[in-house]
Amino acid sequence: MAVQDNDRRLRMIFAALLVVLLFALIAFSLWPFVNAFFIAVFSYIVLRPVYSFLRKKGLGKTTSALTAMLFGLIVIGIPSMLLFGLILDEAAGMISAQSVSQGLGAISTGFGTFEGFLKNAGLDSSLNDMVNQAVSATVDYFKSVIVGSIQSAGYIALALLVIIFSVYYMLVSESKLESVGHAVMPFNRKNTDTLIKEFKNVVYSVLACSGLIGLIQVIPLTLIFIYLGVPGAIFWGFIALVMSFVPFVGVPVVWIPIAAAEFVNDDPTAGTIILIMGIFVAVLENFRPILQNKVGKIHPMISLLGVIVGVQFFGILGIVIGPIILSHALLTLGMFREEYL
Repeated sequence: MAVQDNDRRLRMIFAALLVVLLFALIAFSLWPFVNAFFIAVFSYIVLRPVYSFLRKKGLGKTTSALTAMLFGLIVIGIPSMLLFGLILDEAAGMISAQSVSQGLGAISTGFGTFEGFLKNAGLDSSLNDMVNQAVSATVDYFKSVIVGSIQSAGYIALALLVIIFSVYYMLVSESKLESVGHAVMPFNRKNTDTLIKEFKNVVYSVLACSGLIGLIQVIPLTLIFIYLGVPGAIFWGFIALVMSFVPFVGVPVVWIPIAAAEFVNDDPTAGTIILIMGIFVAVLENFRPILQNKVGKIHPMISLLGVIVGVQFFGILGIVIGPIILSHALLTLGMFREEYL
């Protein structure tokens, strides 16, 4: 009997190791698409009320899911892509018009000065070889950029497919998701329900509260930038929106330097207008606690640390993903202590 128990225990250990190995392999393979999965989860939470409304109206699962996804594409997806295109165009314009021209001018001036210095010193500068090497390196760089762009296009296409199919199956299988969650979570039903509910609350808090307040602050500020002819107005508006998610920093990190630059550039009128709008935007920040109390609240330190951690692993999406992961890590730690310690 003892031999059978030992044999069963060894088989269980090997089975567990095999399961862990397979899941580690799957996680490693899917890690490049982790942001796509998070976007799919956020999209599911946002579109779920629309899906539920359509289901109550008597539409089938497939029709409701596709209609909800089409609604999300029209209301959120297409405007976001158009806005992102404008941001990229403005960023490219800023680089080509300012940084590149100034940088090339500085390089040209420095190059001529260096050549003159070597000639006056009676030394052979061999500048032709240096130029050829620089041109060759530049060509190689742009080749790598083109190849990277092609690879990025393939990745984006696959990521879009992951998002579309994940959102669809999460919507049509929403009843099964909770069953899977209860089966997988190593906590009792009460804590599992709390974890699922808290996840939705935190997502709504980050997206609805921080996102809505950020838009309310950034839209008038960006319009003022456009009206005053601030270079890269939409780009700086986007940066302000991103910074609105960061506690203790926020939108002032954008509009204060721009206002100061206008004063330095002898345009006190523009600087004063931006300053007044910035103060108005700062007053709107007082509405954030009101929305958080209605939707869900995250401690500012958790948000700040979550943003720092999230950006390192998930890029710009980390400003949303990081606080969610950190808040749930602390929540699961409390549940573990409650049930097992």
